[in-house]
Amino acid sequence: MRDCEKDCSNYNSKWSQEENKLFEVALAIIDEKCPKRWEWVAFMIGNKKTAEEVQKHFEMLLEDLNFIESCSLIDHKHDLEISDVSSCHRQDQEQSRMLGEISFA
Repeated sequence: MRDCEKDCSNYNSKWSQEENKLFEVALAIIDEKCPKRWEWVAFMIGNKKTAEEVQKHFEMLLEDLNFIESCSLIDHKHDLEISDVSSCHRQDQEQSRMLGEISFA
């Protein structure tokens, strides 16, 4: 279990679709350097969450995003390796075909 999931038991981890949308809008509006960023975000979603819950929600989303991106990079690397092998195989077949057409007589 991720550390973040353990911490979530202390927070209200249920976020409605509306709260998530307001959360996204608030993040887009409020500068990340704002010293009271999480208080403002909490205010903008109707004070239904504490600043601590809002910050934890953000951190969890970042963790999920980083995980997704790391998996995507692994899949992309795997796809490249497979395409490289296929490309090499096609080149070998083409070279073999061309050598077969050459007459050494």
